[in-house]
Amino acid sequence: ECGDEVNFRPAWTGIACSAQGQVRALAFDNNNLQGTIPSEITVLAHLENFILKNHPSLTGPIPEHIGDMRQLRQLGLYDNDHTGTLPIGLYFLDHLVFLNVANNRLQGTIDSRINNLSMLQKLILDGNDFTGHLHQTTMSDTQLKMLSLSGNSFSGSIPSHLSNLASLELLYLDGNQFKSEIPSEIGLMANLRSLVLDHNNLDGSIPDEIGQLHGLRFLSARNNSLTGELPASLEYMSRLETINLASNKLSGTILALGNLSKLKHLYLYQNKFTGSIPEGLMGMDRLEA
Repeated sequence: ECGDEVNFRPAWTGIACSAQGQVRALAFDNNNLQGTIPSEITVLAHLENFILKNHPSLTGPIPEHIGDMRQLRQLGLYDNDHTGTLPIGLYFLDHLVFLNVANNRLQGTIDSRINNLSMLQKLILDGNDFTGHLHQTTMSDTQLKMLSLSGNSFSGSIPSHLSNLASLELLYLDGNQFKSEIPSEIGLMANLRSLVLDHNNLDGSIPDEIGQLHGLRFLSARNNSLTGELPASLEYMSRLETINLASNKLSGTILALGNLSKLKHLYLYQNKFTGSIPEGLMGMDRLEA
């Protein structure tokens, strides 16, 4: 209900309309919605923003014909109890900028047609049971700034082609089943500010190319099986505020890291380091942990 200005009837809470009376936005947060999303929702052809979040009794699949809502720019169906897979129609929402379906019970793989979403900037799939490898999912034609796949069951190696995501700022791959080494091409992701690889099955050494991420502020790869020494290039990542490489199999001596003037948190416990703690670390004013 868009309301009626003539008769002083406001639009229903959570609904926004155009001057022509077309529903442009639906947003309901923690309203105790129950049941499933009706397939009839797709008749709202002018809808641009569709957000349903924090409804634990909202179940069932995402409507198959959601692709008919071709004007959608933001789709957020998170912290609900949706099941099933991502509908194929979703991959034809070519105006989509924001997609968040975190913390449901969704499963299946990411279809390669996600590359059709050329305007997509944020893809958030956390806390589901998605599977498969990312090698079939290039996403290179998107404008992704945030890719968050935490807490799923993705497997295989971290593909080197992720470096083609030139605009990416936030990459969260923690809590999956990724294995093999961290690809050296990760150093090409020049805009990356946060990289989280915790709780996977990664091994091998940390590539020296990681030092090319001059804008990185948060680096975490704890609870893996990483080996070798800390890359010397780490000392020149001057914007780093957090380094968490705890619970790996890293060895050698701990770097002084004296150039990291913004470092606040450093976690290196449960590794195989030898030698003493560098004096340079002890004199870092901002270091808290």
